[in-house]
Formats: sequence, structure tokens, C-alpha cells
Amino acid sequence: MAGKVHPEESFKDGRALDLSADAMRRYWRYGGEPCEYVPSLMLHPGYRELEWKRLRYYLHWRSGVYDGVYGDTDAGYVWLHSMELLMVNDDPEEADRCFKGMIDAYGGQNKTVDDVLMGACVFHQAMNRLEISDFPVLDRSMRALRICQILSSDRFVPLSAEDLRFITGRRGATIDRYAEDAAAIVSAALHVIGKWQKPAGILSLCPRPLDASERFPFASEFWFSFKELRFRCRDVRSSETFTVLVKNLHKACVMFLAGKDSIDSLAGEYADTLRACINAHADGTLDRLAAPYRKTGSPWGETLYSRSGNIEAHRKDGTWPSYRFQSRMREYGMMLVPSAGRIDAFPPPEPCYSQMTLGMFAEYQSWKDTVLRGDEASKKAHGYSWLLAQEILCDPALDAESAVRALCLCKKNSDPPMDRRIGNAIMDWCLLKGLEPPEPDRSSDLIRVEALTTRALISEPPGDLSSEQIRRCWNGEPVDSALKDAVNASLKALHSKGSRLSSIADMRTITQTLSVFEGFAGMPISMDMKLFGPGNRDYIRIISSICKIAAATISGDVCPRCPAGFGTKNRDTVRDATVAALKEREDRKRKRSMADMRLDMSAIEEAESDLRDIAKMLGAEVEEESLEKSKTIVAEEKKTIAEKTGDPWKDFAAMLTEEQKQYVQACLKGTKADRTLERAVNSAASDTVGDIVLEDGTVIEDYAQKLAETIS
Repeated sequence: MAGKVHPEESFKDGRALDLSADAMRRYWRYGGEPCEYVPSLMLHPGYRELEWKRLRYYLHWRSGVYDGVYGDTDAGYVWLHSMELLMVNDDPEEADRCFKGMIDAYGGQNKTVDDVLMGACVFHQAMNRLEISDFPVLDRSMRALRICQILSSDRFVPLSAEDLRFITGRRGATIDRYAEDAAAIVSAALHVIGKWQKPAGILSLCPRPLDASERFPFASEFWFSFKELRFRCRDVRSSETFTVLVKNLHKACVMFLAGKDSIDSLAGEYADTLRACINAHADGTLDRLAAPYRKTGSPWGETLYSRSGNIEAHRKDGTWPSYRFQSRMREYGMMLVPSAGRIDAFPPPEPCYSQMTLGMFAEYQSWKDTVLRGDEASKKAHGYSWLLAQEILCDPALDAESAVRALCLCKKNSDPPMDRRIGNAIMDWCLLKGLEPPEPDRSSDLIRVEALTTRALISEPPGDLSSEQIRRCWNGEPVDSALKDAVNASLKALHSKGSRLSSIADMRTITQTLSVFEGFAGMPISMDMKLFGPGNRDYIRIISSICKIAAATISGDVCPRCPAGFGTKNRDTVRDATVAALKEREDRKRKRSMADMRLDMSAIEEAESDLRDIAKMLGAEVEEESLEKSKTIVAEEKKTIAEKTGDPWKDFAAMLTEEQKQYVQACLKGTKADRTLERAVNSAASDTVGDIVLEDGTVIEDYAQKLAETIS
């Protein structure tokens, strides 16, 4: 779309009162200009109802849709553009592409908007005899029209699983598992079998007609007076010959895919055809097997529609969440918002910016700024936490680790049950990004905790388990930090000594599809994750055995009892790893206590004065050279202490050379250990921070964030 909106008064005043096709054509080829996003605040706006800034933004957004750029919008803009695509209809294929693009970009977050987009898209496809998409909004007549359209095509077009379910009426776990594959195979078989029928193809088995009609989308007695879209197709559900054939082919195909070959008994004379289609599907040559051939007879009938009347009864929007779009966190997060007093929070648990008053907006931004700084914020309505979590998840400017930290702050400042909802979102994020999750709580979703546990145990080497993960594997027994360290050290020791967890437990996994970010805008999405099988509880036995041995060792048992089936060699490995972990904890504790010790210069000066007095009393003479040396050492110590900042991390950074700093930065990214540099860095850390910070070329996890902030 070329050209810009004309800013003349005549254009603004000349906007139509109605939405007739002629009125729409006046604005159809106007391009838009970028301006501030302003929601329409109406579900069904006309051009005149959109004041100048809103109209500018709408035309700017619409021009982006034609270029494949789907920017911020609301329900009113989507509805108005859908009306334009339906009524002006200059280029049906371009309009179909726009509908599908908007469904892909904006679908899945609001049922009202989904119904508008999908209903308009399907009606447009039927009106222009395009291939009807498989949407949930398809009713019986439109589904039958779609199936007849596919089966009457000269080329092979596979039916969807929902199309096949519409004909057969079958459901079940096994059927659903092979639904898509069975639909493609049965569609190819019907296409090939159709060659043996009359010229109409397989639809020759469906002689009964189906006369159907569809109402224009959004029509009502108040807004539109449309004639119905009328069409005639074959009744694919009322022809016994056709439905019996499809059911037999479908059942034979599903049973074969499930491992039971009943093709000959079920498919009868078409057994060879079905078997050939199954083999072609396995080889990826189904298209070559189902070659095109000429068919006669179209399922389409007369399509008539007309329009009169105006749009009335505008309603406030409130349905389209502008927070879904990725620019919101960056744009509003960088604004300087004055501190706002307590305002009654908006009631919706899932709010959007277009619903906020200026006071609500200022209060929310002030609250968000407090949360993201890490300060303690007052607990607000669930909508605040939900909206902030949504913005964090959708903001591409945040790296994965920063997003987790921000989500944790958001969870900390949320009340139940929103904190549990955000906690599950944090685990989903860690599963998607491959991150180590923060400590889940007792209310965390079971399947997500199991997925994280599975990932940790099948990793090479095993990843760390949290206290909550260990507790759930150990019959709910309490797990303190010492036991957690011992269990994780034992898992790594078993792996490093060649025992491998897979040699002492069944580590086979299954792939399961999980919906993640449930209850968030633009979500949920699905992901495949690995879980131990439903009957496989070997990993629980292994973790429980390690916990028993480690707990006994911590309590002082030199030779703890070996659980049945665990093996004495593995028992000794766990015991030794537990002892080593305890020793390491003691060393860290001792180094921290040493860091708190400071040289008391006043006591040194007092002792020096006492030494002089005693020397005079004894008639001894203190050597001047020794005294001067002592004064020099004391002066240097005084200077060093005076130069210290009071912040142990800053003191630590000041003690490092440039080469040592570069080594620390390399360790943050992962590098080969340099023992000399590592000893020097750890020595400086012990003197200031009170603990070592590096181990074998890697940063100790507890200090990773502090090191990244300090060494830059």
C-alpha cells in the first residue's frame, strides 16, 4: 500500500458514517503514518468513531499487516480490518493471506477475537471458493463443505485428523496418537480408490446432496441485513457406503500403526491400496503415489450476499490485551514515572494497558520499577504481578538469565495464588531455555518438577537437584542444605567413577507434550520434554538410597547400612563424597569467619608502647633498625586499611591484576583451568570475601552473579 493519509480537514470530515463497500473503498489504499499507539476503545468502530490519532495509527497498523508486520493492535482494529477484507475484496488471495497472518500473530489469547478472525477467514474462503482452513469454528455444514472441496480436488490434498473424526466419529488414546498419520494415509487411499469410481472420484459414493447456508460473520438484526451464503455439497456423513469404507480404512490403518496387522480383514478389496499408501507414507513418497487425475462435479453452489444498514451499538473494548506485544516492556519500562499513592487496583486479574486510567498506569509503573530494582514492594492486586510477568516473558531485550531473575522478583512480590502461577512459569522458562531453575516451592506443579529432575539425572554429568526435588524423591522427608550438597556431590561422584546412574537404575525416558505458560497472553504453547516412564520409579529408589547413606554419614555413622540393591561399592562412593562435601562446607565456613577478622591497629600501637616501657624498665635497648622496620610495616598496614572501601567485593577486585581479571571473565564463560591464576584469585577472595570463588576453571555458582557485576 502506497501513499500517506491526507491531513486536510476535508479528509477528516469526509469519513463515512457507515461501513458500506463504497465507503471502505475510499480509504482502502491509504497508507498510514507511525504515531503513538491509541486503542480504539470500541469493539465495532466505524471510521467516524476513530478520532484522528486513532485513525492514523489504524491505517499505519493496517499497512504493516500487508507487509507481514503485525504490530500492536486491539480488538476494534482487528474487527474493522476484517470487515474491509470481507466487503471490499479487491484481491481474494491477498485478503486470505492477511487473515491467516493475523490469526497466526494474534490468535490464541482471547476467544472473542479468535472467533472474529477465524469466522471471517472461513466465510471469506467459502465466498471466494478458496481452500477452507481447518479451524475450531467450523460447524457441520462448513466442515462437510471443506471435506467435499478436498476430495473433489484433482490433486491429492490430505484431510486433517478433525475431518476424519467428523466422518468416523471415533475417539480414543490410540486413535489420537496416530490421528495425523492415519488422516494422511486414508486421504491418499481415498484419492487412489476414487480412480475406480465414476468421474467425480470418491464422492460418487455420496449421492445425497447437502444444502447448507452460512450467515455473514458478526451479523445481527441491529447491524446487518445480509443474505445467507448458500452452497450445495455432498452429505459425507449420511452415505452408508462412503462412511463404512472410510471407517474400515481408518481402523485398519490405526491398528497397523499400533502394531496389529488387520488390513486384509478390514480393508477387503482395498487392502493392497491401503498397504501401498502406508508404505509410501513411511518412505515419504505419498504425493508421488497419489498422482493427480481429472474429476468432475464441484461441491460449490450459488453464493449470494448483499448488505444494507449501519453499524450501531458500540461497546467498550476491554477484550484485546495490548500487553501481548513485545514493545511494551521496553517502552514503558524506561519511562520515568513519578511515585504514585495507593489507588484501588483494577479488578481484572488479567489487565491490559487500554483499561488503565492515568493514575492506575502511574501506580503500576511505580510498583514495577520498585520490584525490578529488587526492593520490597507492597503486595498489589493479582493483575499487577500477572501483567509484569507477561511483559518479562515477551521482552526480547532480556536475556534468559535476566528474565529468570526478574520473574523471581515478581514472584517474591506476589500473593497466592499468583505466586504459584508465576513459579510454574519460571520452571517452564527454565525448561525451554535449558537453565538451572531456582528452588521450587512445595506448591510447584508436579510434572514440571519431574521434568527438571529427569533432565538433571540424564545429563552428562548429572545436574544439581534442589532441596524440593530431593524431598519429593525421598518420601517428603526434610532436606537441609548439607544433605542437598551431599546428594549432589554423590551423584557426580557416581558418574565420575564410571558407575553411571544408568548402570544402577533404569534411566529410560519417554517424550511427553506439555503446555507451558498456561494462563498467560499469547500462550500456552507446547513443548516436548523427557520424563521417566509412568512405571519407572528407579530414579526415586536411587535418590532415596543416596539420601539414606548421606544422612547416616552426616549424623556420624562411619559405615552406614547399604540399601538393598544399591551395592556396597556405590555405598562407599556416596559415603566418601558426603565426607568430602562436609569438609568443603567447613572450609568455606572457616574462610568466611576469617574474612571477618580485621587487624586492630590501636591494640598494636598499645602493645608497641608497652614494649618500649618494658624495655626501659629492664634496661634493654631496642634496636633502632628493628623499631624503624616495625614502624614501616605498621604504617603500610594502616595505609592498606585506609584504602579499603568497606565493600569486600570491591576490595577483592582492587587486589587483582589485569591478567587475573581476564581469567575470571573467562571462567564466567567457561574456560580451561589455569592453576596458578586460580590460586592467586582464590587467595585474594579468601582475604576479602572469605571464600574461594573459582574451582577447576569454573565459577562457584553462589558467587557467579556477584563476580559478573564486580569484574567488568
